[in-house]
Amino acid sequence: MEMRVRLAVLITRLVRGGAQKIALETFRRMDPARFDRFFITGPDRGDEGDAFDEAVASGIHPIIVPGLQRAISPAADASAVLRIASLLRRLRIQILHTHTSKAGLLGALAGRWVGTPVIVYSPHGHIFGKGARIPGVSGSIRTRILYRLRRLAERWSDRVIALNDADLQEQVALGLAPVEKYVVIQNGIDLSAYRNLSDTREAARRSLGLANGTPAVAVVGRLTPEKGHDVLIEAFSRLAPDLEPVLLIIGGGPQESELRESSRRLGVESRVRFLGVRRDVPDLLAASDLVVLPSYYESGGLALMEAMAARRPVIASRTGGVPDLVQDGENGLLVPPGQADPLARAMERVLRDPALAERLAAGGHRKVTDHHDIDRSARILQGLYAQLIQEKGLR
Repeated sequence: MEMRVRLAVLITRLVRGGAQKIALETFRRMDPARFDRFFITGPDRGDEGDAFDEAVASGIHPIIVPGLQRAISPAADASAVLRIASLLRRLRIQILHTHTSKAGLLGALAGRWVGTPVIVYSPHGHIFGKGARIPGVSGSIRTRILYRLRRLAERWSDRVIALNDADLQEQVALGLAPVEKYVVIQNGIDLSAYRNLSDTREAARRSLGLANGTPAVAVVGRLTPEKGHDVLIEAFSRLAPDLEPVLLIIGGGPQESELRESSRRLGVESRVRFLGVRRDVPDLLAASDLVVLPSYYESGGLALMEAMAARRPVIASRTGGVPDLVQDGENGLLVPPGQADPLARAMERVLRDPALAERLAAGGHRKVTDHHDIDRSARILQGLYAQLIQEKGLR
């Protein structure tokens, strides 16, 4: 009989984001016959929308650590380390899996302090790419500080999970940790949420007030500078007038007022819809004719996977780990990040060529079905846990 393993997953914030979705979905799929599971997070609820209710509805009851927050605060961070260490000791945790930067650092420090046998770190990409445009981080002295803290988090962990080969190579090149510390586990999504969407397309379009024949371009993501919504709106404004498309901006964030002003200035305000944070993203994708990911930097591209699962053609920036997911001309189109003209040309090309759109959509659907099922990601992760437990001589 296999030994039961006490597993804790730690993430800084439980908001509606890609890292949080992966942490929750893989946690939920860990075999309860093999694992005693604990999900630990901070109390912050951001403008992305929180995922607490979603977690509880799926049977996950998070343990809240006061002081665990995204912002840097020496007093709060010290308090959080003490609380996390106390939890790890009291719950007799054998595997600590940390997600995102702050939880990665504080969790690794607490785990090393109390002697947690196995620490796994999922940073979900990195913020050190050229042109990343992370607010308050990129190009500042803070970048150098965060770089040093990130190195500590990775070096205090037993394994670091990279999202794809490009992500692994970039982190090694940055000197964050030696190559042998990394393992690639590709992100995945719950494919069951994207089945039979053709049945909901017309209803979703009616709910959005989209007339028959009106092309809908969608983008899903937090409204922050690194996501490139400014370039998308600029490119959208350059599309030929006869197309008369509508742009669906799905997500919330601090840049919304600036983006609204940009759409007014460019004369496309009436055709740009700010839909906010939504729980019906699969239906909104079904209502669209094209999905764009215009990020300046993107390590993984979960929104792209969702669009591919919904069988929508995609256009994305050639940056970070995106080319691992999108093969240009086969299952999507790639464009240079931060350039409106190439993006506008690619959008017009897909919107004017239904055969191309269908071919790209079919290729994307095959790609995500074959390689990015969350069940597959969870099985690989569970195998990694078993390997590390064995390496540590805990069974």
